[in-house]
Amino acid sequence: MLDKGDVLYPFEVKSAKTRNQSLLANLKYWDKLNNTMPEFLNLIYGGDEDFKTGSANFVSWRNINTLLDKIEG
Repeated sequence: MLDKGDVLYPFEVKSAKTRNQSLLANLKYWDKLNNTMPEFLNLIYGGDEDFKTGSANFVSWRNINTLLDKIEG
């Protein structure tokens, strides 16, 4: 979790290399409780490509620094 004052950025880390909507179950539950906009929900996974869905962002573990720079920006 990254707290930016007015926005919370929840992260979940999974070792899976394949993008699968089932990996987002916990982030979807968080969203249900907190009504978080999908662009703030981030799943860090073992794959190589970043990918956005209507539910959350899949972020390659290789691009964590890019994600954090974007949030801090």
